[in-house]
Amino acid sequence: MYEPTQAQWNASLDAFLAAQGETTAHAQVTFDQHLRLFNLNWPRALCAALPHLNYCAQPEPFLDRRVLTYGWRLIALRP
Repeated sequence: MYEPTQAQWNASLDAFLAAQGETTAHAQVTFDQHLRLFNLNWPRALCAALPHLNYCAQPEPFLDRRVLTYGWRLIALRP
């Protein structure tokens, strides 16, 4: 799951549904779940020893404790 592309997908879907009109589409079920990550990014430990391998090319922490939110929104389209 890659958050920037997911946000773009959601915006495209919302624009599509808005163009259909309120009477043709609406959310039937929405489910959201939140959890705190506990990710040890071990390759980051190799940054200083092996800089040519680009383990530090992305600005990521060694210990990632962000909150991950995921979910589903089921939508019914009516003719």
